Amino acid sequence: MEKHIKIILFLITIVFSAHSQRDCAMLKIDSLKKILLTSKGTNRVDVLNLLSRPNLYGKHAKNITTSAQYYNDEALSLARNFYYKKGIANALLNEGIFLMSKDYASSLSSLSKALFLLKQENDGNSVAVCLYYIGWCMHTLGDNEKALAYYDSSQYLFKQLRDTCAAAWVMAWIGHSHFDLGNYSDAYKTGLQAWELTRETDTLLQTLSLAFLANLFLGAGLPEITIEYLHRILRFYPRIMEEKVLVEWPFSWALERGGEAFLQLNRVDSARKIAQVLAIPFEEQDVTNHLFYGHLYAALHQYQEALLHFKRGYLLAKQKAQISLSSHARELGRTYLALKNFREATFYSEQAFHTAQKIHALLEMRNAVATLTDLYDQTKNYSKAYYYTKLYKSLNDSLAPEEYKRKLSLTQVQNELQIQKQQMQLLAKENEVKQEQLKSESLLRNILIGSILSTILLGIFIFRSISLRNRLNQKLKAYELRSIISRDLHDEVGSTLSSIGFLSSMALEDANGREKVHNTLGSINESAHKMLDAMNDIIWNIQPENDSVNNIIVRLISFASETLEAQKITAHFKMSDDVKDLRLGVTIKHDFQLIYKEAI
Repeated sequence: MEKHIKIILFLITIVFSAHSQRDCAMLKIDSLKKILLTSKGTNRVDVLNLLSRPNLYGKHAKNITTSAQYYNDEALSLARNFYYKKGIANALLNEGIFLMSKDYASSLSSLSKALFLLKQENDGNSVAVCLYYIGWCMHTLGDNEKALAYYDSSQYLFKQLRDTCAAAWVMAWIGHSHFDLGNYSDAYKTGLQAWELTRETDTLLQTLSLAFLANLFLGAGLPEITIEYLHRILRFYPRIMEEKVLVEWPFSWALERGGEAFLQLNRVDSARKIAQVLAIPFEEQDVTNHLFYGHLYAALHQYQEALLHFKRGYLLAKQKAQISLSSHARELGRTYLALKNFREATFYSEQAFHTAQKIHALLEMRNAVATLTDLYDQTKNYSKAYYYTKLYKSLNDSLAPEEYKRKLSLTQVQNELQIQKQQMQLLAKENEVKQEQLKSESLLRNILIGSILSTILLGIFIFRSISLRNRLNQKLKAYELRSIISRDLHDEVGSTLSSIGFLSSMALEDANGREKVHNTLGSINESAHKMLDAMNDIIWNIQPENDSVNNIIVRLISFASETLEAQKITAHFKMSDDVKDLRLGVTIKHDFQLIYKEAI
C-alpha cells in the first residue's frame, strides 16, 4: 500500500504558491536544500513543503524517513507563526498523506483541516487533490459510498481545471469503488471511460485503467478476460518478461491480477513466471502482494512459504483494511487446515467470518463459512459442520444469483459497448467514404462548372472577336465607300462643274455689250461656283481623313475668315488639346458644319 501512495502522488498535480508540480518534479532535493538556506518567511514555508514531498514519495520505502516529517513539522510551525493559510493548508495536506501509511483516522483529520483551509484560499488544484485522498482513505476503510462522493468531487474539479490526466486517474478509482460495491456494470463503464480519457503516450495511466478492468473481470469470475487485459498491458513493456528490471506500481499490480487469473485457471507455471518477474522483496510487499505470493505457494503445496506471506499480510491488514484482514485470515485458516493444524485453522477461519460479518462482506463470509464447514467436517464436529453447511447454503443462495447477475450484466455491458464501438467505427468509416464521395463529387462538379464557364467565356470571347471583326470590316467598307464616293464626285461632278464654270466665263467675255445674255451667263457662272463649293464641302465631309476634330476646326476657321474678313470682323478661336484627336461621324460632322455656317 505504501508503494501505491508514492506512485499516486507522483501523478496528482498540486500547485503551491511559488512552484507548480512540473517545477517540483524538476527540482532536486539537494537544490531545494540550497534554496532553503537563503529562504525566509513564507518562501521558506513553500520550500519546506516542497522538500517534504520528494522525501515522502521516493521509489523505495526506506526513503520515507524522519526527515520528511521534520521538514513538514517545520513548515507547519512556521506557517502558523506567520498565519500563512496557504502554507498551513499544504503542510496539513502533506501531513495527511504522510499519515496514510500509518493511521487512516489521523490522516483523515489532517486532510479534513487542509480541505477547509484550501477552500478558503480558493486553491482549486490542491482542493481536488485533497478530496481525492480523503476519498482514497474512505475507500480503503471500506466506506465506498462516501469514497464515491469525494472521488466525484475531485474528478469534477480536475475536469474544470482541464487536468485530464488527474481526472482519468480519479475516474479509475471511482470504477474500483463501484467494483467493491458490487456494481460491476458501472465499474466497467467508468473504467473504460478512464482508459479512453488517457493519452496513448501515457503508459502509466493506460496501465492503471486497464489493470482496474482486469481486476474487475477477475472479481467477476472471468479470469480469461483478465488475462486478455494483461496481454494488452504487456504491449507497453515488450521485454519485461525477459529482462530483470524493477517493476513499479501499477504495472506490478496488473501482473498480480494476471497471476491470480492464471491460478484460478490452474496455470501455475504462468503464475510462477509472473512472480519471478515481480521479484518483490518480502519486506517490501504489501497486503495484495502477500496474498498473491501466498496463493502461489499454496498452489505449489509449499504451505510453510504460503503461511509466511499470509501471516505478514494479515499483520499489515490488521492495521488498516478490514476486507484484506478477512481475506488473509481466511487463507491462513485454509492453509492450516491443509496442514491439519485444526486449532489455528479454527481460530483464523472464525476471525475471517466475524470480520467479514462486521463489514457485511457476504462473499468473504461465504468463503470463510466454506472453510469452517470443511474444518468441522474433518474434525467430526458434525453439529457445527451442519450449522455452517446450512449457513453456506443460505449465503450461496443469496450470492449465486447476484454473482450470476453481475457476471451477466458485466458481459452484456461489455458486449454492448463493443457493439457500440464497432458501430461507431463503421459509422466513422461510412462517414469517411461519404466524405471521399462528396470530395469526388465536388471535384467533378467543380470541373464541370469550370468547363461550362470556360466554354461560356470562350464563346463570349469568340462572339466579341467576331463582332469586333465585323464592325471593323464594316468600318473599313464604309471607309472605302466614302473614299470611292468622294473620289468619284471629285472626278466626275467636279470636273463637269469646272467645265461649266470655265465655259460660262469664256461666254461672258464674248458677250460684252449683250446685256441679257451677259446676265444669264453670269447667273450660270455663279450657280456653278456655288455648286462647286457645295460639292467641295460634301466631298470634304465624306473623306474619312477629315473626321478628326482638328481638321474640322481648321476648315471652319478657314470658312469664318473668308466670310468675316469681308465685313472687317476679327474672330478669335480657342480649342482644347483634349478634343483635337476626337473623331466625329459623317452625320454629326455635317450637322455641326451646317449649324456653324448658319451661326456665322
